[in-house]
Amino acid sequence: MKRENEGIVHPDLIHLLMEARKGKLKHETSKEEKVEGSRFALFEIEILFYHLRSKFDIIPVQKTIIPMKIEPKQFNLVSENGLVLIMFLFLLVVIVSVCVYYKLVKPCDYWKQKGIAYVPSWPLVGNLGSVVLRKKHLMDVTVDMYKNFHSERFVGYMQFTRHHLLLRDLELIKQIGVKEFSHFTDHAPLIESETDLFLSKSLVTLKGEKWSEMRATLSPAFTSSKMKNMYVLIAECAENFVNNFQTEVEVEAKEFFSKFANDVIATTAFGIQIDSVKEPNNDFFTMGVTLSNFTVWQTTKLVLSQLSKTVADFFGIEILPKHVTGFFRSIIMDNIRKRETEGIVQSLRLWPPGFQTDRLCVKNYLIQPTSPEEKPFLIEKGVAVVIPTMALHRDPQYYPEPTRFDPERFNDANKSKILPGTYLPFAKYWSGRYVTHLSSWPLVGNMGAFVMRKKHFMNVALDIYNNFPNERYVGFMQFTRPALVVRDLDLIKQIGIKEFDHFHDHVTGSTSNDEIMSKALINLSGQDWRQMRATLSPAFTSNKMKNMYHLISECAENFVKHFQGKEQVSVEMKDILSRFANDVIATTAFGIKVDSLRDLNHEFFLMGKRLTTFSFGQTIKLSIILISQTIATKLQIEMLPKATATFFRSIIKNNITKRETEGIVRPDLLHLLMEARKGKLKHETVKDEKGEGFATVEESHIGKNTKQMELTDNHIVAQALLFFFAGFETVSTASSFLAHELAVNPDVQKKLQEEIDAVNEEHEGKIPYEILLSMKYFDQVVCESLRKWPAAFQTDRICTKNYTILPKKAHERVLEIEEGVLMVIPIMALHRDPQYYPEPERFDPERFSEENKDRFVPGTYLPFGLGPRNCIGSRFALLEIKTLFFHLLSKFDIVPVKETKIPFKINPKQFNLTVEDGFNVGFKPRNVRN
Repeated sequence: MKRENEGIVHPDLIHLLMEARKGKLKHETSKEEKVEGSRFALFEIEILFYHLRSKFDIIPVQKTIIPMKIEPKQFNLVSENGLVLIMFLFLLVVIVSVCVYYKLVKPCDYWKQKGIAYVPSWPLVGNLGSVVLRKKHLMDVTVDMYKNFHSERFVGYMQFTRHHLLLRDLELIKQIGVKEFSHFTDHAPLIESETDLFLSKSLVTLKGEKWSEMRATLSPAFTSSKMKNMYVLIAECAENFVNNFQTEVEVEAKEFFSKFANDVIATTAFGIQIDSVKEPNNDFFTMGVTLSNFTVWQTTKLVLSQLSKTVADFFGIEILPKHVTGFFRSIIMDNIRKRETEGIVQSLRLWPPGFQTDRLCVKNYLIQPTSPEEKPFLIEKGVAVVIPTMALHRDPQYYPEPTRFDPERFNDANKSKILPGTYLPFAKYWSGRYVTHLSSWPLVGNMGAFVMRKKHFMNVALDIYNNFPNERYVGFMQFTRPALVVRDLDLIKQIGIKEFDHFHDHVTGSTSNDEIMSKALINLSGQDWRQMRATLSPAFTSNKMKNMYHLISECAENFVKHFQGKEQVSVEMKDILSRFANDVIATTAFGIKVDSLRDLNHEFFLMGKRLTTFSFGQTIKLSIILISQTIATKLQIEMLPKATATFFRSIIKNNITKRETEGIVRPDLLHLLMEARKGKLKHETVKDEKGEGFATVEESHIGKNTKQMELTDNHIVAQALLFFFAGFETVSTASSFLAHELAVNPDVQKKLQEEIDAVNEEHEGKIPYEILLSMKYFDQVVCESLRKWPAAFQTDRICTKNYTILPKKAHERVLEIEEGVLMVIPIMALHRDPQYYPEPERFDPERFSEENKDRFVPGTYLPFGLGPRNCIGSRFALLEIKTLFFHLLSKFDIVPVKETKIPFKINPKQFNLTVEDGFNVGFKPRNVRN
């Protein structure tokens, strides 16, 4: 916080991570940059040894062991007498358990059954028995396997209970590590359980899209230019470190370099300065040693985590000590708050930081034979493939005299002699899925600005679309769900219409705890949605709207009468239009009459306001639901306040009971829902439904031909509440934007009033349903308002079964959309794209004139969505808007007032689409006879 409040900029990793959270950390293009990846480690080592060698000679002493021997009793890679370079310690207390044949014995024959070269293994420990007994280091086990099968391309073995395949063939290593990355995207998990909140979220343990997004987020922090910015911090540590030794001194190298590395990490990653030589017992160094030195107990917990995720979850095993993670968490959080408020290459060949790396096969992969004695071999999903980095680096066929330290191997003259794939000190390989995407944060993904109320969701969506004009699709994270913004019109049509079977569900905003809203049409999925859509669809035909028209018209007339007989009045449109929408929904969906303008505190209106106004708390609850349905369900999160649900449920049930007992029939939505429950609501055949408006969407075959659902009381309540929310919020918002556009575009308003006056004069103020819908300029005005301000700024589809997007551009690859990935169709961004709508910010109803309609590019106008999951209530919404504005503009001019904001600004602190300071306009009485 201090850094942000005081504008502090410190060129370290915390600053870069804070920039990433703001979305400001991007990859820069550097013509001179030849070295990619692993820069920080190389940089740190080079700077230290530059300063160290400029002042001292490093010489053997009496305690120096030549040659050194790797310590098998340590988890990290150290010499027996203390020289540490980085490795693993494996210690396992003997686990006594019942030997279950299918779990422990049979898996040991896995590689034998596959008919490939393998190392015989033991139940439970696999081929790591000598590691468990501390007789060998894991590195030596790996190197021995590599050497003992010198004529094989790959060797099977068991690492505890997981099947591993050791790769020896360079072409196969390149194939798996680079070319076929989509089959091997993950590492073998260090831990399976997610009870360890820190390790389970670190880059090395993340999988799939989560890893890809985190890698993309962190990658820009390690470019050459970022290392250049941090150089001064590392150099300062190196100078201070070397200055502590003025005369010849005998040191233990592990402790010596650990203190230097500690000080560098402290300043570059944690933003604090430490001198661990002068203060050898400082908390940061002590905690760092505790973090990196695995105890017997920690190793045991790690082994248990690898053996069984279920056991680890049951016991809540955490590998890292809580007091250590708490210490580092507090430093990082305090620092963020503080900011926001105020010959090395050759050494890495001999001793790479990771003696092996691995990839987890995420989908079956076939290895083709390269010699007559081989057979095709299928690597099955779940098998870990091991790349033996240390063994490759020590193989004499690639590096003659491999144990000799010879930096000349890497001079410019000799670099070309190094075989590709044999030098992998940092497991360098291509990352990602060939999809242009945004860097994102864990948990919130790319929704951080929205959650923190700094940007409205609409602006987040627009920015993603506008920042990638040359892409057909762009990847991002909507909280924890991978999402793809689709920009290409053909692809939008494929997803929304042609391939509907792959994309038939929406993201749901409710949990199973919410017994009402979980049954609403918008939250249903699969067959439940199909049946409910088919059940409700007949209620929204043109004929049904015609039957309800007089109810809506009555509300509009009462609305206008409320302001008649007064001089010009200033109004906040969102408030008064919410009251109008409330009265319409009350009469058409709930069967009761309400006048919210006269009775400002009517209970029905107040409950409706509570239902549709998202508080910060409700936004957080919705975020949790979108992050994890499982967590939301366990926390029993409900979006609908219980008091509100009880209120509306009682109104509906009482009304149903009264109608059924007294035989009352009223042409409203509640009556239609009651008819649907009886199986009497059917689609009627209509010969001609033209003239309903350009924006009206058509019902698909699903809504007309699917078997209908048997409705319960809760189903009826849920649909009525959904209609309330859609009618109250969506219609009032769309009408507010239309009122503003008419106020600031008086020429448009005047032309529309001329059409209204002509119709009034012809029909003596009593406008028939068909005539209202046939008013051409009126429809153009409404359509243009919905273009500029669509009620839904985007829509989405969840991939319900895998779908392949074929490449069309040179840089694209075949993209497999996996089940669960969210596809986002950016409605407002399409409506504002100048290639489809020239001068998109200009309000111009002539775009929708008969002369210009042919210029429309199909798929660019989607005010009510597209395909079978389009808005079921488009006719109702358009009828309500047109009825209101016909009566309003007959009697009043809508004019700007002092409080009118031109231009206005979208309010980022509201979940619903509203503007800062409100939609303020004036109603000025007209001098016309109608």
